[in-house]
Amino acid sequence: MGDFHRCIEPILREEGGLSNLPDDPGGLTHYGISQRSYPHLNIAELTRDDAKALYQRDYWLPIGGALLPVGLDLMMLDCAIHQGASTAIRLLQQALRIRDDGLLGPETLNAAKAAMPGLLEAYAAERALRYEFNPNELRFGRGRRNWRPGCQRRIWAMPMPICRWPMKWKNAIRTTPASSAPASGRYSACPGWWKAPAMTPPM
Repeated sequence: MGDFHRCIEPILREEGGLSNLPDDPGGLTHYGISQRSYPHLNIAELTRDDAKALYQRDYWLPIGGALLPVGLDLMMLDCAIHQGASTAIRLLQQALRIRDDGLLGPETLNAAKAAMPGLLEAYAAERALRYEFNPNELRFGRGRRNWRPGCQRRIWAMPMPICRWPMKWKNAIRTTPASSAPASGRYSACPGWWKAPAMTPPM
């Protein structure tokens, strides 16, 4: 199950300390908390614990982080922080190919658990597509792209269940040759995510 304290630490390290970049629409930012999002806060005096409390209240709880599978919890928290909690849930539902109402109900949770770990790459793809339509991507996209591989390496380092392809799907659905991807194990796609290609370990 999801663990906020495990997820928030790499995010805080990536967000860094106090900054006020002229091209950043968020304005003055501390630990990733922006003045635009929290106009009534003294951002300059924000402590690390203050930031963690805000992230937990405004992003972790709305995405039901404690109910999410390991790995997906970090990915969705990062998405919620940068793209909004409702968007994080909608992208999950789009990755699962179920109705995207932005509500994390039993149907979405059960589908997500069944689709792990292949769901992680499908979710990352949906998120990357959303970023392509972000006007700030040209200015800040390089940093986000550098963060995403590091984030995904942390996710793949987390212990998670092994999923295997059912034999009836093995030859019909794989989009990479069987010789170039493991037939089973951690990096093969999950039965719950039947449209995902066979996965290979991230570099």
